[in-house]
Amino acid sequence: MDILKCVVLGAVQGLTEFLPVSSSGHIILLQKILGFQFDSVTLALVLHAGTLLSVLTVFFGDFLRLFKPPFKKLFLLVLATLPAAAVGFFWGDGISVLFDGKLLGFAFLFTAALISLTRIFAKTSSSQLGLKQSVAMGLFQAIAVVPGVSRSGSTVFAGVAFGGERKEVVSFSFLMSIPVIAGGCLFSFIGGKLTFSGENFLPLLFGFLSAALFGFFAIKLFLKTVRANNFSPFCIYLIVAAALSFFIM
Repeated sequence: MDILKCVVLGAVQGLTEFLPVSSSGHIILLQKILGFQFDSVTLALVLHAGTLLSVLTVFFGDFLRLFKPPFKKLFLLVLATLPAAAVGFFWGDGISVLFDGKLLGFAFLFTAALISLTRIFAKTSSSQLGLKQSVAMGLFQAIAVVPGVSRSGSTVFAGVAFGGERKEVVSFSFLMSIPVIAGGCLFSFIGGKLTFSGENFLPLLFGFLSAALFGFFAIKLFLKTVRANNFSPFCIYLIVAAALSFFIM
């Protein structure tokens, strides 16, 4: 296992996990362009653990408040997590058929359209986060299993489209990533396909740190983007990524 490869994959995972551009879509592109093979369950788990650390670091206070009475937001978080959990449970390995890259360009364009509309809805959405926003965000999080559809971009769109105040929606979107990432790590661990050894310790450590650091940076950048309500750079980037996908896939 190569240290440089792990650092690069960690950077890509950390940046694209939280920016509205789709981490799974970029991993597919990276494999195609650079010839990297992201076929290690152990590496995938470690990189996701790095991104989990970054979101917990930024939103640690919000995370702790979930467990304080009256537990409203905790209930909404559980509710919002159910659709993605159901997709993972009932479809499981069937999701892998989506990773051939054939739909990647269309998925990138779909994400670009969503975050473009987010800017419009965010100007007027001001309601406190409630049942309808959390259900909508949960459904869109389930749709984001499709590579190229951004989890953060689609959930934020759903929240503001249903009237949620954008800063609260974004905070909740990041909290939604915690059970999804943690659940994925847990199932990988239970699956017994992990291969930790002294030989791969350093590459995995550097990959973990890379994912955590770039994930932290990505979260801060996305929060700044939300405050400015300027998603145009991401829309342009996704259109370019879509064109590249159509060309090489």
